[in-house]
Amino acid sequence: MKYPIGNPEVDDLNDMWNSNVAKIFRLSILNHTYSFCDLQRCPMFEYRKQFEKGKWNSVPKTSQTPCNVSVAFDHSCNLHCASCREKVVVCRGNELESKMKYAHKIIESGWLEKAQQIVMAGNGEVFFSPVYEKVLFSTSMEKRHSIMILSNGVLMSEDKLKKLVDIYEDVKVCISIDAGSEETYS
Repeated sequence: MKYPIGNPEVDDLNDMWNSNVAKIFRLSILNHTYSFCDLQRCPMFEYRKQFEKGKWNSVPKTSQTPCNVSVAFDHSCNLHCASCREKVVVCRGNELESKMKYAHKIIESGWLEKAQQIVMAGNGEVFFSPVYEKVLFSTSMEKRHSIMILSNGVLMSEDKLKKLVDIYEDVKVCISIDAGSEETYS
């Protein structure tokens, strides 16, 4: 984007989401002008084409918080798949502290409880990262809607799945098998 909405490491997430720049950006999506988008890279442009063809019955609504929250900011992983990294990556020291602060901001924002769907990882292993674990298993008084987790499955356990079912109404786990073994990857 030419005009950044904010920096999630230092700015309040709700202030960013409800900033004038963010509202104008979302309005350009809702009115189908896509004024701030690089139409060659923006997936919303495909939605615009479908709106023009009349395939969509209603215009999406805006909300005070995101409807879908994707949590993917820790590269820590217990494997080193040829498709991702050359070695096991573990977030430590200042980097871990910084990512834990960010996880806390996401939890405190209230977005996890209000989101229709939360998507976890895709760039690290959910069940390996203490940062993701903090977000995944933080609880509030109300049950969260839906979680979709991308995992290599190696560290997933029955106990962790039981905890997830207690926190989320709908739990989906997608297992990536691209490095289950050298033969599988090949």
